Amino acid sequence: MGNPSQLGAFNFADESSFGEVSTSFDERLEIIAPIDVSGLTQNMEIVDPVVQFQNDAALPMRGVQGGSFTVSLYLCGHGSATTGAISATAEENFISRCIGDLDATSDGGTVDSVTSTSQFSTTGVTVNNGGLIRVGALGDGKGEGQFAAVNAASTMTLHTALGGTPETGDVIYAPAMIYPYESGVSSSITSQRIEIVTANQSYRCFGCYPTGIAISGLSPGEIPKIDITMSVARWSSFNSTFPSTTSVNSFVPSPVAAGSFFFQTFGTDTRATYAIRDFTLNLDFAVTELKGPGASNAHQVIVGAKRTKCQASFDFTIDAEAANTTTFEDIWNTAEGSQTFKHALYTCSAGRDGGTVGFYFPKCHITGARPTQADREGINSQSISCRAVTSSATSTAIQRANFILAMG
Repeated sequence: MGNPSQLGAFNFADESSFGEVSTSFDERLEIIAPIDVSGLTQNMEIVDPVVQFQNDAALPMRGVQGGSFTVSLYLCGHGSATTGAISATAEENFISRCIGDLDATSDGGTVDSVTSTSQFSTTGVTVNNGGLIRVGALGDGKGEGQFAAVNAASTMTLHTALGGTPETGDVIYAPAMIYPYESGVSSSITSQRIEIVTANQSYRCFGCYPTGIAISGLSPGEIPKIDITMSVARWSSFNSTFPSTTSVNSFVPSPVAAGSFFFQTFGTDTRATYAIRDFTLNLDFAVTELKGPGASNAHQVIVGAKRTKCQASFDFTIDAEAANTTTFEDIWNTAEGSQTFKHALYTCSAGRDGGTVGFYFPKCHITGARPTQADREGINSQSISCRAVTSSATSTAIQRANFILAMG
């Protein structure tokens, strides 16, 4: 008898080699939609020889395995306090394996002495150059609990100035940060093995790698969410124990509210924020699967995967500016020899430690259609499109990343 489809569990583990033979699963995700396994594939192939009667036939053969499924998760932030040392969660581990890299080495602390809104010393804080922190609390008139991008960690000099000068003792929060691996060559993927457990049949998938990522729910009032399509090199059904005994995080997301949107010329830290009415993020994501010998199963043909692209672009809408003020149209219309790169920092939510999400685009440029005025729910507005690019002159992976997802 079929049981309700919303009952299930999603267990996973990193593979030390692609498609390795192991059935241990040490982490579990709190997924928000049942996994549809109907996309797993293995066909019975017809292999008829020449026969002497018109409808004679030989028995078929089992073909190669493959297919895909989609995992849906809320972007819940880090899930616990980020005022001190943090450790990566199962969600951060899984998402970072798909996007590229993870930095969960930061420590939160407090502000010590202050030089300006973009420079101050700290106590107890550890963060890498190019990383993100969050300073203060909503309503304090200073850091306001918003994200800030760090230029030089040794002197705590920021790429993005705070809204006001912080004071000694103001809390600094240190998020986990997920970002693409920027390199002159395609990057290898840490493959996963995944166990999909339901109250009826259950499946183990090996050599799993991402082939599509969609992040949604980033406009004011929405709930941030990520959908990841995972392709599979090999799979099998198995007799499972249900419910799963693997522990799972139970994190509550925050709505997009009380955040901020910083947009400024690349290399300029002066605070410039805009009241955005909606925000859409798109990831141009590409992976090449590698086929060949050396698999651990007679029906496995995919033996590896390489990530070849993970580039962000984003669109946002603002209210039309004061009469005859056309900031973004002017930027778009700047002569080619005089154009400049920009950087943008979006704090989606800032009200709860462990439940905040933010995105930093260290280097970007306006693209797409020339911004013009349009009606949006009876209000004059403008929509702007941008593409994020790598900052190739910098030295570390997080500094070169074309975007950073902060989970704080």
